[in-house]
Amino acid sequence: MRKIEGREIVEFPEMSVFWPNRELAQVQISRWVRSGKLIKVRRGVYVIADPFRKGEIFDFALAYAILSPSYVSLESALEFYGFIPERVNMITSVTTRRPAKFTTPLGAFEFRHISKRLFWGYKEIKHQDQMGVIALPEKAILDFFYFRLRAGESKDDNEVLAFFEEMRFQGIKGVIDTNLFMEYAETFGRRMKCVAEMFISFVSDGGEVI
Repeated sequence: MRKIEGREIVEFPEMSVFWPNRELAQVQISRWVRSGKLIKVRRGVYVIADPFRKGEIFDFALAYAILSPSYVSLESALEFYGFIPERVNMITSVTTRRPAKFTTPLGAFEFRHISKRLFWGYKEIKHQDQMGVIALPEKAILDFFYFRLRAGESKDDNEVLAFFEEMRFQGIKGVIDTNLFMEYAETFGRRMKCVAEMFISFVSDGGEVI
């Protein structure tokens, strides 16, 4: 256990190198799980239990370890940036892999499928030596609209504006790069560009929560 003490999140491949073969590694790891030294998050992904780890678990880093490639987006990213007032209980990411949900001892994680064409606009984020991946502010908003508004379908403008009001957006004006936001929106398609233009007008006209 001393070999991995001080870490927070560990995966089977990096632990297995300490034993001569895979079978012995699996036996020892199973013993650590049973004794409470390791917490199994999903197959091959573990969290070191207190008091053997050096810090708190960074949810975004754990999300990336659970399923990659992926990046945190949608409500989770909007909360992180302070764009919505509500607290989000589930970490939501997007991935090019199949959609999935994981209920773990450390919380719930959801992964929404997005095409490779739209898998961009993210950055690495570090917390206590743990590395996660999150959407840029502009991309997080557009991802959110893409999934929640089903931008590929016909939507009445009044429905879109009602949705903006319902979400009680805040802290966006002067924070996001409007030109980048519109450039990103064009990549999603014509309808998303229209939604993005409506959103910029909504925010500019004081539609945010004060």
